[in-house]
Amino acid sequence: NLEKIPTEPFEFSWWYRKEFDLQGNKPFEHVRLEFDGINYKANIWLNGKQIASSDSILGAFRIFKLDITKTVKSGKNILAVEVFPPKPSDFTIGFVDWNPRPPDQNMGIWRPVKLHLNGPVSINNPFVTSEINLETLKEAALTITTDLVNHSDQAVSGTLKGELEEIEFSQKLLLKPNESKTVRFSPEQFEELTLFQARLWWPNNLGAQNLYKLKLSFLIDNRVSDEQTISFGIREVSDYVNEEGHR
Repeated sequence: NLEKIPTEPFEFSWWYRKEFDLQGNKPFEHVRLEFDGINYKANIWLNGKQIASSDSILGAFRIFKLDITKTVKSGKNILAVEVFPPKPSDFTIGFVDWNPRPPDQNMGIWRPVKLHLNGPVSINNPFVTSEINLETLKEAALTITTDLVNHSDQAVSGTLKGELEEIEFSQKLLLKPNESKTVRFSPEQFEELTLFQARLWWPNNLGAQNLYKLKLSFLIDNRVSDEQTISFGIREVSDYVNEEGHR
């Protein structure tokens, strides 16, 4: 049946339009627009002004973060996105024989679009890795990393605070003007990040898919500049090469 669908309508760009209202939101200093997945290229407008072009917005598996602080406004805003389909040589969303590629080549906005409001410092890309005691399957040492970005032209000092169920930990930090910095909480520095009764995330049919929730907040003079919350599972994945040389 897919072969009966004409491909001509998908050889041109398609448009998306969204109105959103910032009234009632907390006061904001910096606003970012995040696209988690566009297939394949796009031109983007906000309130009639082009804020990004297909020269830089391209790639099906990339995440794009746009600073729209000077373009967004309180009240009604209008976002317009013109999406272009992938070409035969583009690295795009693939297919398998039991799930053939549709005539539109999966073009379009295929993952969430987010609006992020924050103060001078934002929290980005929080991530948790775990090292498990494979003998007991009870102990797990967690390492937490995240990227901080100072969006202001002034140095900012503050505290990055983490909350993991009943566990709390923090670091005092100084960021230079417009500085980006990767911050790390390791179990060597913070012994509370070693769990002795860890609830592991198991593959299907081997156990429960237990999840933990991590909240990170950056505070400036006890005021929250930004916060992020993620869910994660405690697991350890590895591979090996056998005697025959196969992975």
